[in-house]
Amino acid sequence: MLEKKGFTLIELLVVMAIIGVMASVATLNLGRNEDRDVKEEKNRLTSFLREVQNKALAGDTAGVTLGANERLCGYGFHWYDNKTVKSYYRVATTLDTPCNTITNSMDGVSSHQIGDFVLQKNVTVGSFGDIFFSAPSGEVRVAGGSGGSAIPPGGFPIVLSKGSPAVQETITIFGSGDIK
Repeated sequence: MLEKKGFTLIELLVVMAIIGVMASVATLNLGRNEDRDVKEEKNRLTSFLREVQNKALAGDTAGVTLGANERLCGYGFHWYDNKTVKSYYRVATTLDTPCNTITNSMDGVSSHQIGDFVLQKNVTVGSFGDIFFSAPSGEVRVAGGSGGSAIPPGGFPIVLSKGSPAVQETITIFGSGDIK
């Protein structure tokens, strides 16, 4: 008797079905990477912003260079480009100068850069104005001349995005200091 070797039609159909299921799962996972990437970068940037805020609340002077008559006024963060957010601190140049009278934005002259946050995974951040946390009160301001201005009632949005059509996530900073 001769034995026939090979695969039956049923066996081939089962293998093709398994390959089809695996391919569809892989396609679904690849399509969701943009959502996941943007959420991960939102979480990373939120942590960075909270770190800047915590330095202000603590009046942290570690790594801060202060002259004999200077005092720390607070910490802020600055949109540099669509991939980079910079953190900085500002000082009052005399002990008699109220912090709410100094320009608290990052101007490259009297602000001191302390760190960069660089977005990864091709996620970008939309342009925004500087935000400043006063030390040690933690008061939150949109940075600018003579102490800046109050955060709008609906909060200050920072938008992260990736892809086309864009997948977006928003971080909102509220006047109360909440970062969500």
